[in-house]
Amino acid sequence: MWKNLFVHLDGGDKTAIRLAAAVALAKACDARLTGVFAQNEAAVPALGSHGPGPALKAAAVAVEEHFRDAAAAAGLSTVDWYGILAIGEAYLTQRVIAAARHCDAIVMGQFDPEFSRSAVPPGLVEQVALHAARPVLVLPYFGDYAHGVTHAVLLWNGSPGAVRAVNEALPWLVAQRCRVTVMEVAPLAGPVDEDGNPLPGPSLLEHLAAHGIQAHWIATKPRDHHFADGLLSHINDVGADLVVMGAHAHYGHPRLHRGAITRHMLEHMTTPVFLVS
Repeated sequence: MWKNLFVHLDGGDKTAIRLAAAVALAKACDARLTGVFAQNEAAVPALGSHGPGPALKAAAVAVEEHFRDAAAAAGLSTVDWYGILAIGEAYLTQRVIAAARHCDAIVMGQFDPEFSRSAVPPGLVEQVALHAARPVLVLPYFGDYAHGVTHAVLLWNGSPGAVRAVNEALPWLVAQRCRVTVMEVAPLAGPVDEDGNPLPGPSLLEHLAAHGIQAHWIATKPRDHHFADGLLSHINDVGADLVVMGAHAHYGHPRLHRGAITRHMLEHMTTPVFLVS
């Protein structure tokens, strides 16, 4: 199970959601938790200024106090703090990616359109998921997610990204003892016999069963022109409180650009998403 977790924090109102979830997860895993304040300077720097202004510095101090208070209240024994106060989206994104590479898993929040667009880059989560080479748990910007997982949906198409996502999530799912549904989405072509029938072989359900997970399998084929929305509807219909998926795996119709489903999920998600590239 994870022993070194990273949570991205900022000065937005929704920071408390992911902080509470990250603290609960670290406590359940008996893990080290690093709080990373990463926010861009929203104000235009004064002439000759080369660093963040006083408002951003004050926000970082306030969030650090909240982080340390929450960790202490939960009885976390090992915590750390790291501040990234940046001028420029590219610099902030690079620093977050570099920091995220030194942990087991990352907790981040869905981009909140009500929070200043200049404070946190809209594509930060996607860039971290693609380039940090670590799993990212993304929480919607509303709701309470400190209670754990009761029903996980694994989006499966047999791609390398989907394989990595399932196996990165496995220790957590086993520990949660939650229900698991494998949702087959645009399966990749596998070996077939001369009549076109799939040849028998090891299955994902057998792999999960070896870990003590008796998963349910369903196939979904939403209409091509509404594929992403249909996928979200299917996830909602089964009552999932976690989605596990490969970032930029090619889910859906071939006309959909690579990464289209990932971006749509990040924009419209109502359920936590566990992303692995």
